[in-house]
Amino acid sequence: MSAMEEEVNDLPSRISPQDERQLRASFQEIGRRVEAYRRGRNISAAEVATQLGVSRSNLYRIEQGEIVKIETVVRLAQLLETSIGSLLGGGFEFIPQAGVFFERVRQIDAEAQKIVNFFGPISYLLTSDDYDELLSDMLRESRATGSDRRAGLRQVESILSTLAERKNDFRSRRPDLVALVSITELERLLMVAAQPPATLSERLRGRFRKVMFEEAERIAGIMEDLPLNVSAGLFPEPLHSTPFQITRQIRGQVILQVSPFKLASIPNLNLGVAMITDDHEAVRHHSEMAENLWSRAIKGKDGARTVRQLIASTNEASGAVQR
Repeated sequence: MSAMEEEVNDLPSRISPQDERQLRASFQEIGRRVEAYRRGRNISAAEVATQLGVSRSNLYRIEQGEIVKIETVVRLAQLLETSIGSLLGGGFEFIPQAGVFFERVRQIDAEAQKIVNFFGPISYLLTSDDYDELLSDMLRESRATGSDRRAGLRQVESILSTLAERKNDFRSRRPDLVALVSITELERLLMVAAQPPATLSERLRGRFRKVMFEEAERIAGIMEDLPLNVSAGLFPEPLHSTPFQITRQIRGQVILQVSPFKLASIPNLNLGVAMITDDHEAVRHHSEMAENLWSRAIKGKDGARTVRQLIASTNEASGAVQR
């Protein structure tokens, strides 16, 4: 038995069962963060273990929630280029790397009971497989040139793997999802789709237009058919707030994720700093905003009709421009 295991097994004799459960949960959260930062930065377990001077199995045990010394946390923070507070969960995590952020969201969603999603014109979790294929090609194409091409493509592959795992988990577990969609952002998406940007290759422009219009119709279908675990509503205001998601987990914890990283329209995986927190005030204010938007949102068949009118008017306008 390792020294770590002896220390864990000795906990019940020194603290109450409730405190023990909380302590173990805290260690598990630290382990999840270590794994997220490692995977999100596309660093293998073997690389981190070697630099720490421990075996790969020891690193995996840390990621599974075994007690670690503070010196190890300090070294991990340095290796993973983050702060000690972010690994320990000091209230707020600030994340400048898209890959790390999406991995943390995947971990959080894996225990989700309900998700409130306020991420622009479409919710990634509700998108089709065709959208995933387009996103994959767009991201690979954007990293196909430049001196850091190989590193960029590795980052893309890591992010795509994380997103696929997250969506597959959502589809299999089917937690409740409330999607808040801005009409003005959806209109902007369709306008971009109608005349795809020159930054896309000729090969992708036609597919981009087709898939984006299909995703808008998909939103209309969801609003019309009312799936058991999904609700969607349209609100008329522009997206003034930074996109966010609120996740209520099965064990009761509520976690807020605020992110500048975008997957809709032209993706942004490079610029900005995301934030994750379970701070009560931050969660409360964003929850109140979401409730206010939901109370005024257009829903059901009225929402579906509004989306389809927007699709038709954009098609008409783009046809007139082309003529």
